Amino acid sequence: MGLLRATILAAAVTGLVELLQLTVVAGRDASAADLVANTAGAAVGWWVGRVRARLLFPGPARAATAAAAWAGVGIASALLTGWSLPHSLRATTWYGQWAPGEPEPEWFNGEVLAVELGRRQLPHGRQRDSEQRRAELMEDTVRLAARIVSITPPEERLRIVALADSAGRMITLTQRGRDLSFGVRTRAAELFLQTPVFRVPDGLPAALGDTVVVRGLYWRGWAQLQGHRSEVSLLDGWSLLLPAAQGGPAALVLTVGWLLLLFAPIGFYGGQVRGIGWAVSPALLMLIMPVLVAGLTRTPLPAAWEVAVGATAALAGRVLGGRSDGRTV
Repeated sequence: MGLLRATILAAAVTGLVELLQLTVVAGRDASAADLVANTAGAAVGWWVGRVRARLLFPGPARAATAAAAWAGVGIASALLTGWSLPHSLRATTWYGQWAPGEPEPEWFNGEVLAVELGRRQLPHGRQRDSEQRRAELMEDTVRLAARIVSITPPEERLRIVALADSAGRMITLTQRGRDLSFGVRTRAAELFLQTPVFRVPDGLPAALGDTVVVRGLYWRGWAQLQGHRSEVSLLDGWSLLLPAAQGGPAALVLTVGWLLLLFAPIGFYGGQVRGIGWAVSPALLMLIMPVLVAGLTRTPLPAAWEVAVGATAALAGRVLGGRSDGRTV
């Protein structure tokens, strides 16, 4: 079936479905956007089906280019991640926020006894010395701490305390169940990317009425929350795109998936080039660059297990790519 026939068929089937949703199926709305998206998706699918052999097994010269290009993408991701990690607090009027008195939606409804930002107390409401506080924090570790009276672990997420300005919150401590989370605005926000959030499971007492100090610290990718250390390395580029909290199982799964996405294609395409160098050199370069950049930018080094996962992914890709003999076009 040619491209034109496949596109017309997809448009016809989608049009019929949308017509049924408009006239027969209750509770569903027809959408021109669905018609366009499904038709375009069919055309793209037809094209991928026709060229998949050339995409996967493009021949030695193009495979070498693909391996080098993929390594370049990985290095660019590491550089962007490293650049994004320092905290970035807006030079505006700041406000200390927590729920005063009676409970408010989405806010911690226990008692907040005292709050510290940096090395000084943080009053509730508008900060008259915002500019001075910003100058202090931008040159130091971000510290936000609150002495609170605990509540029954809530099912929904509640903000305990936050530093904010008119554009939004920049530092937050939140509770969900017994889990404690700490978020900080970094340079990533300047590019409308995700900023890091760190979570500690069971970081708060289960008993009602305990007095406890909750504390979060952050510096260039390193964080400490209730004494538990966590970090974002330059190989955690997914954290710029997805909002999962560091310290949870979702972050582990995403990191492994991200490393597979970065390293496996290098080995796969490099394995289609004569000599093992093309499968090894780009992957080694991708591992060496984050280490060098981390040292220069004072950001966390990639963890040993991240290096191991990346190297294993490149090796697995090399094995798969090396089996392509006779299938190149």
